[in-house]
Amino acid sequence: MTYVATLWINGTVEAGQNISLNAGETKPVTFNVTRAAAGSYEVRLDRLFSSFDVTAAVPIPAAFEMSQLSVLPTEVNAGETVTISAVVTNTGQVEGSYTVTLKINGAVEATQAVTLTGGQTTTVTFEVARDVAGTYQVDVSGLTGSFAVKAPLPWWLWLIVGLVAAAIIGVVISWQLRRSRA
Repeated sequence: MTYVATLWINGTVEAGQNISLNAGETKPVTFNVTRAAAGSYEVRLDRLFSSFDVTAAVPIPAAFEMSQLSVLPTEVNAGETVTISAVVTNTGQVEGSYTVTLKINGAVEATQAVTLTGGQTTTVTFEVARDVAGTYQVDVSGLTGSFAVKAPLPWWLWLIVGLVAAAIIGVVISWQLRRSRA
């Protein structure tokens, strides 16, 4: 004997299956149903009734991750520029805003606000310069690094170098003058 199992969803025929059965035999019947729209659905399989609910997927909210800190060059002369950059990624599924903070030696130096769609990545760049020699600790929203500023030569050392150079030039010129007279 052939039995026709008919599946109804919200009063409309969704699918059917022909099932061959012998007298007294039972067989399971399976229907796979998917719905893209959220809502409640009434199900009927001949004289059996039930329902199922489909809920809308909740997107993952914006979440930001910092990576790939770069501090270049790592050693400069006083007054020269150091470029500090880092990559910001929105690991969520919806657009969001994030403020990237640059701290030098624990003090906030600068901030940059970024707005990224879900999954988007961007690079944030800062430029700084220092006139005082020393090592400076860099923190870009939790990523850490450093750079060093070399001390300039003191003015008196430049004066000595200048005087020595002038003396050498004077000796060479004097020697050349003597040689040309001879």
